[in-house]
Amino acid sequence: MNVTEIIDQVLARDDNIVATDADNSTRRTRLLEYLREVEAEVWWRRDWTWKKKRATVTIPAGQGYVTLPADFSSMGLYGGVYLPRGGGGADGTKLEMVPESVITDLRESNSSNSLPSEYALFGQDPTTFLQYIQIATNSGAVTLAIWYQPNPPDIDEAANVNAIKAIPEKYHQLVVVPGLRAKAREAKGDAMWQKAVADYEKGFVWMQSEENRFQGEYRQLPSFFGRSY
Repeated sequence: MNVTEIIDQVLARDDNIVATDADNSTRRTRLLEYLREVEAEVWWRRDWTWKKKRATVTIPAGQGYVTLPADFSSMGLYGGVYLPRGGGGADGTKLEMVPESVITDLRESNSSNSLPSEYALFGQDPTTFLQYIQIATNSGAVTLAIWYQPNPPDIDEAANVNAIKAIPEKYHQLVVVPGLRAKAREAKGDAMWQKAVADYEKGFVWMQSEENRFQGEYRQLPSFFGRSY
């Protein structure tokens, strides 16, 4: 489903009005705002595997920092920073994330290296307000591969009408639509919003089960005696 199809469904089934009627444009705008809230709630509910993203950044020689990708949110539980293979001695090593004081100590001691072993996230560009990734002062240009959690995409009924599909479509009818329905009904004082919230949360339970990590393997705590069978 795209943004328009989701809003159309709620207008037709819950508001009982013609979704394509121009007189309902204000209501459509309000539902779009609610849908953005639902998108954010679903997006941040968990460190979903389907929203992991990879990007590369290059830190110029002698600078020690560079802005992170524009859509960067966090590393997440399973993210990381690597020295990708491709010259300069980089071998795919994963860097250790350290407190910013470790980097500032190295920076202030004039420590310099060609291939960093640690990094920190702190500071931001004064113009774009994008966050910096920082390493000790680098003697040469350093390329980093970053696996991270991005921010949710912008959604609207124009150029970004399909962006809601960043949340897998299999979850739209059981999670996204009930979430929008709940917000739409609550805004009108319709007591049925509580039923919609229950459906929304029930959909989340199913979604979290479906997206469970370590699929395809049996999980068991280690035996007290040292082995598991």
